[in-house]
Amino acid sequence: MAVPGSPLDPRCHGSNNLLRNGAILVETADDIMDALAGSASGVEANHQPPLVNLTENEHALSDIDRDEILRLLGPTPVSVNELVALSETPLPLIYQALVELELSGRLDRHQNGQISIRN
Repeated sequence: MAVPGSPLDPRCHGSNNLLRNGAILVETADDIMDALAGSASGVEANHQPPLVNLTENEHALSDIDRDEILRLLGPTPVSVNELVALSETPLPLIYQALVELELSGRLDRHQNGQISIRN
């Protein structure tokens, strides 16, 4: 899928080239919904994604983990490595918590990959 752009604008070369090579033209949200409905027609209704196998060192992100990560984050930027060292939480779970915070609008990203909680 691609949104068309002005042929005079060099920034639109990529999306216009995708359209030239067969990408689906998108002008409205309905275009996206129609394209997704068409691609989902071959998927079984009862299809479930495979379960994630966790190793012995990993576990599901708990509320205790979330609280610990929030406690360690503040308005002063820290690196993810520092957060891992201080929390003793496995890196995949740290990233899961950070994604949750970012999606909720509570995480700020700074230069050099540092992060902080938004006030």
